[in-house]
Amino acid sequence: MPVPNKPAEVPRRVYRPKQRLCPICHSVLKRSYILWRKRLIFLTELVDVTSWVYQCPDPACAGADKIYFSEEAEMLHLKHRRFGREVIVHIGYRRFWYHQTMYEIHDWLTQDLGLVVSERHVLNLIGDFLALLRAAQPAKVRIQLKKLNYLLVGLDGMQPEKGNACLYIVRELQSDLTLLAENLDESSDATIRTRLLQPLKDLANEMGLSWQGIVSDAQESIRTAVAKELPNVPH
Repeated sequence: MPVPNKPAEVPRRVYRPKQRLCPICHSVLKRSYILWRKRLIFLTELVDVTSWVYQCPDPACAGADKIYFSEEAEMLHLKHRRFGREVIVHIGYRRFWYHQTMYEIHDWLTQDLGLVVSERHVLNLIGDFLALLRAAQPAKVRIQLKKLNYLLVGLDGMQPEKGNACLYIVRELQSDLTLLAENLDESSDATIRTRLLQPLKDLANEMGLSWQGIVSDAQESIRTAVAKELPNVPH
């Protein structure tokens, strides 16, 4: 996609809340201040987005301190992030549904979309997708796990460069369901046990599921952690 480089070429969008009247005194809500303003990167364009806060203009109203803002605008972005949610969702689908590598996703962003982004930042964007997923995941996970009789789990770590945090993904392989995702600053067997395997055991116990096996690469710390935490589970 052609990404505009000049500020004058970047379109603007301004968002206000759908609520027009104060629910208490029924006064017309007035524009108060900017909730946030930033340039967002979407799949096909850059957009300067502004989200305004509106409030009741009557200081004597019991709802004078309540703020109203656009829910639609909130769906566009993540706080302190410049990539729109649609880009983050596409990145997540490419990684976890199409099983593309971080480098393949980087090629798509830079060559197909024409964005300037480092390979290291792709890992951050994958983490953003997992944060979105995790926010809605607990109920979904439990609904899907009710259909199973046992767990067959895949554990995968992604580390772009030596010395950087490693992103670990835990998936249920029968359903291709992401169970856990954690950025770990260090990958010792003790950390993997505490941050990944123990929560996984708690989830299995809660759902009454037995273990069929765990699949991972040959990373020594994963092998040691599984042997200690799940000694009777095939790995």
